[in-house]
Amino acid sequence: MHGRAELHFHLLPDLDDGPAGVAEAVALAQAAAAEGTQTIVCTPHARFLSGARDLADRVAALRRELGHAGVAMDLRPGAELLPADVARLHDDTLDAYSQGPPTAPWLLLEAPLEPGGLDGLHAAVDALADRGFGVLLAHPERCPELLARGSHGRPVDTLCAQGVRLQVNATSLTGLHGPQAQAAALALVRRGVATVLASDAHGRDRPPSLVAALAVLREAGVEGAERLAGPAPRALLRRGLAAPVVLARSA
Repeated sequence: MHGRAELHFHLLPDLDDGPAGVAEAVALAQAAAAEGTQTIVCTPHARFLSGARDLADRVAALRRELGHAGVAMDLRPGAELLPADVARLHDDTLDAYSQGPPTAPWLLLEAPLEPGGLDGLHAAVDALADRGFGVLLAHPERCPELLARGSHGRPVDTLCAQGVRLQVNATSLTGLHGPQAQAAALALVRRGVATVLASDAHGRDRPPSLVAALAVLREAGVEGAERLAGPAPRALLRRGLAAPVVLARSA
């Protein structure tokens, strides 16, 4: 299946801070399809799920609703993990939330939006690596601490060197999260360290936005940006991600 693929999308209704009902979820999927998206990984916040069966049942129910509405969309079950979620979730649950082939599964891990979260993020990355999972880091451009240059460089560069891959929000590029996040998102793309774009859509107030973000990148003179919304996310789904290298960290 070709077309664009969304790897971070809050589509499941009546669960987290995503759509408030089935009608809104169907409308979001229709809007994504209109943007040329053919695959959506449903990534509710993991803390709102009761487990793998809950996720599977919700995705199956939404597939039926989309079928009734005539919306052709490849829905995949997934989740967005907080760093604190990693220790409490069993391997079989993480497997159910992961993407990619069994030989190279990966998980979507949320970059901390509040100050003081870097230690927990590094611990979560290392724990997932020890358990055999690759990491796609959600919206690092919204975490100033990740981007600040310290005595050992930028933390985001250390994560990339470990093998963590970066998912930049389309909404950051369009300015929804403010000028600092917008500039940071554009810088990550220009430096070539952003692996994929994703809408991180939540509902009517945060609809799919890949088309708008790609327009921003074209206006900024970024060449080949379409790969971030199509070939790159499809490759992650097909080929997976290797687990990051665990680094010895100074106290």
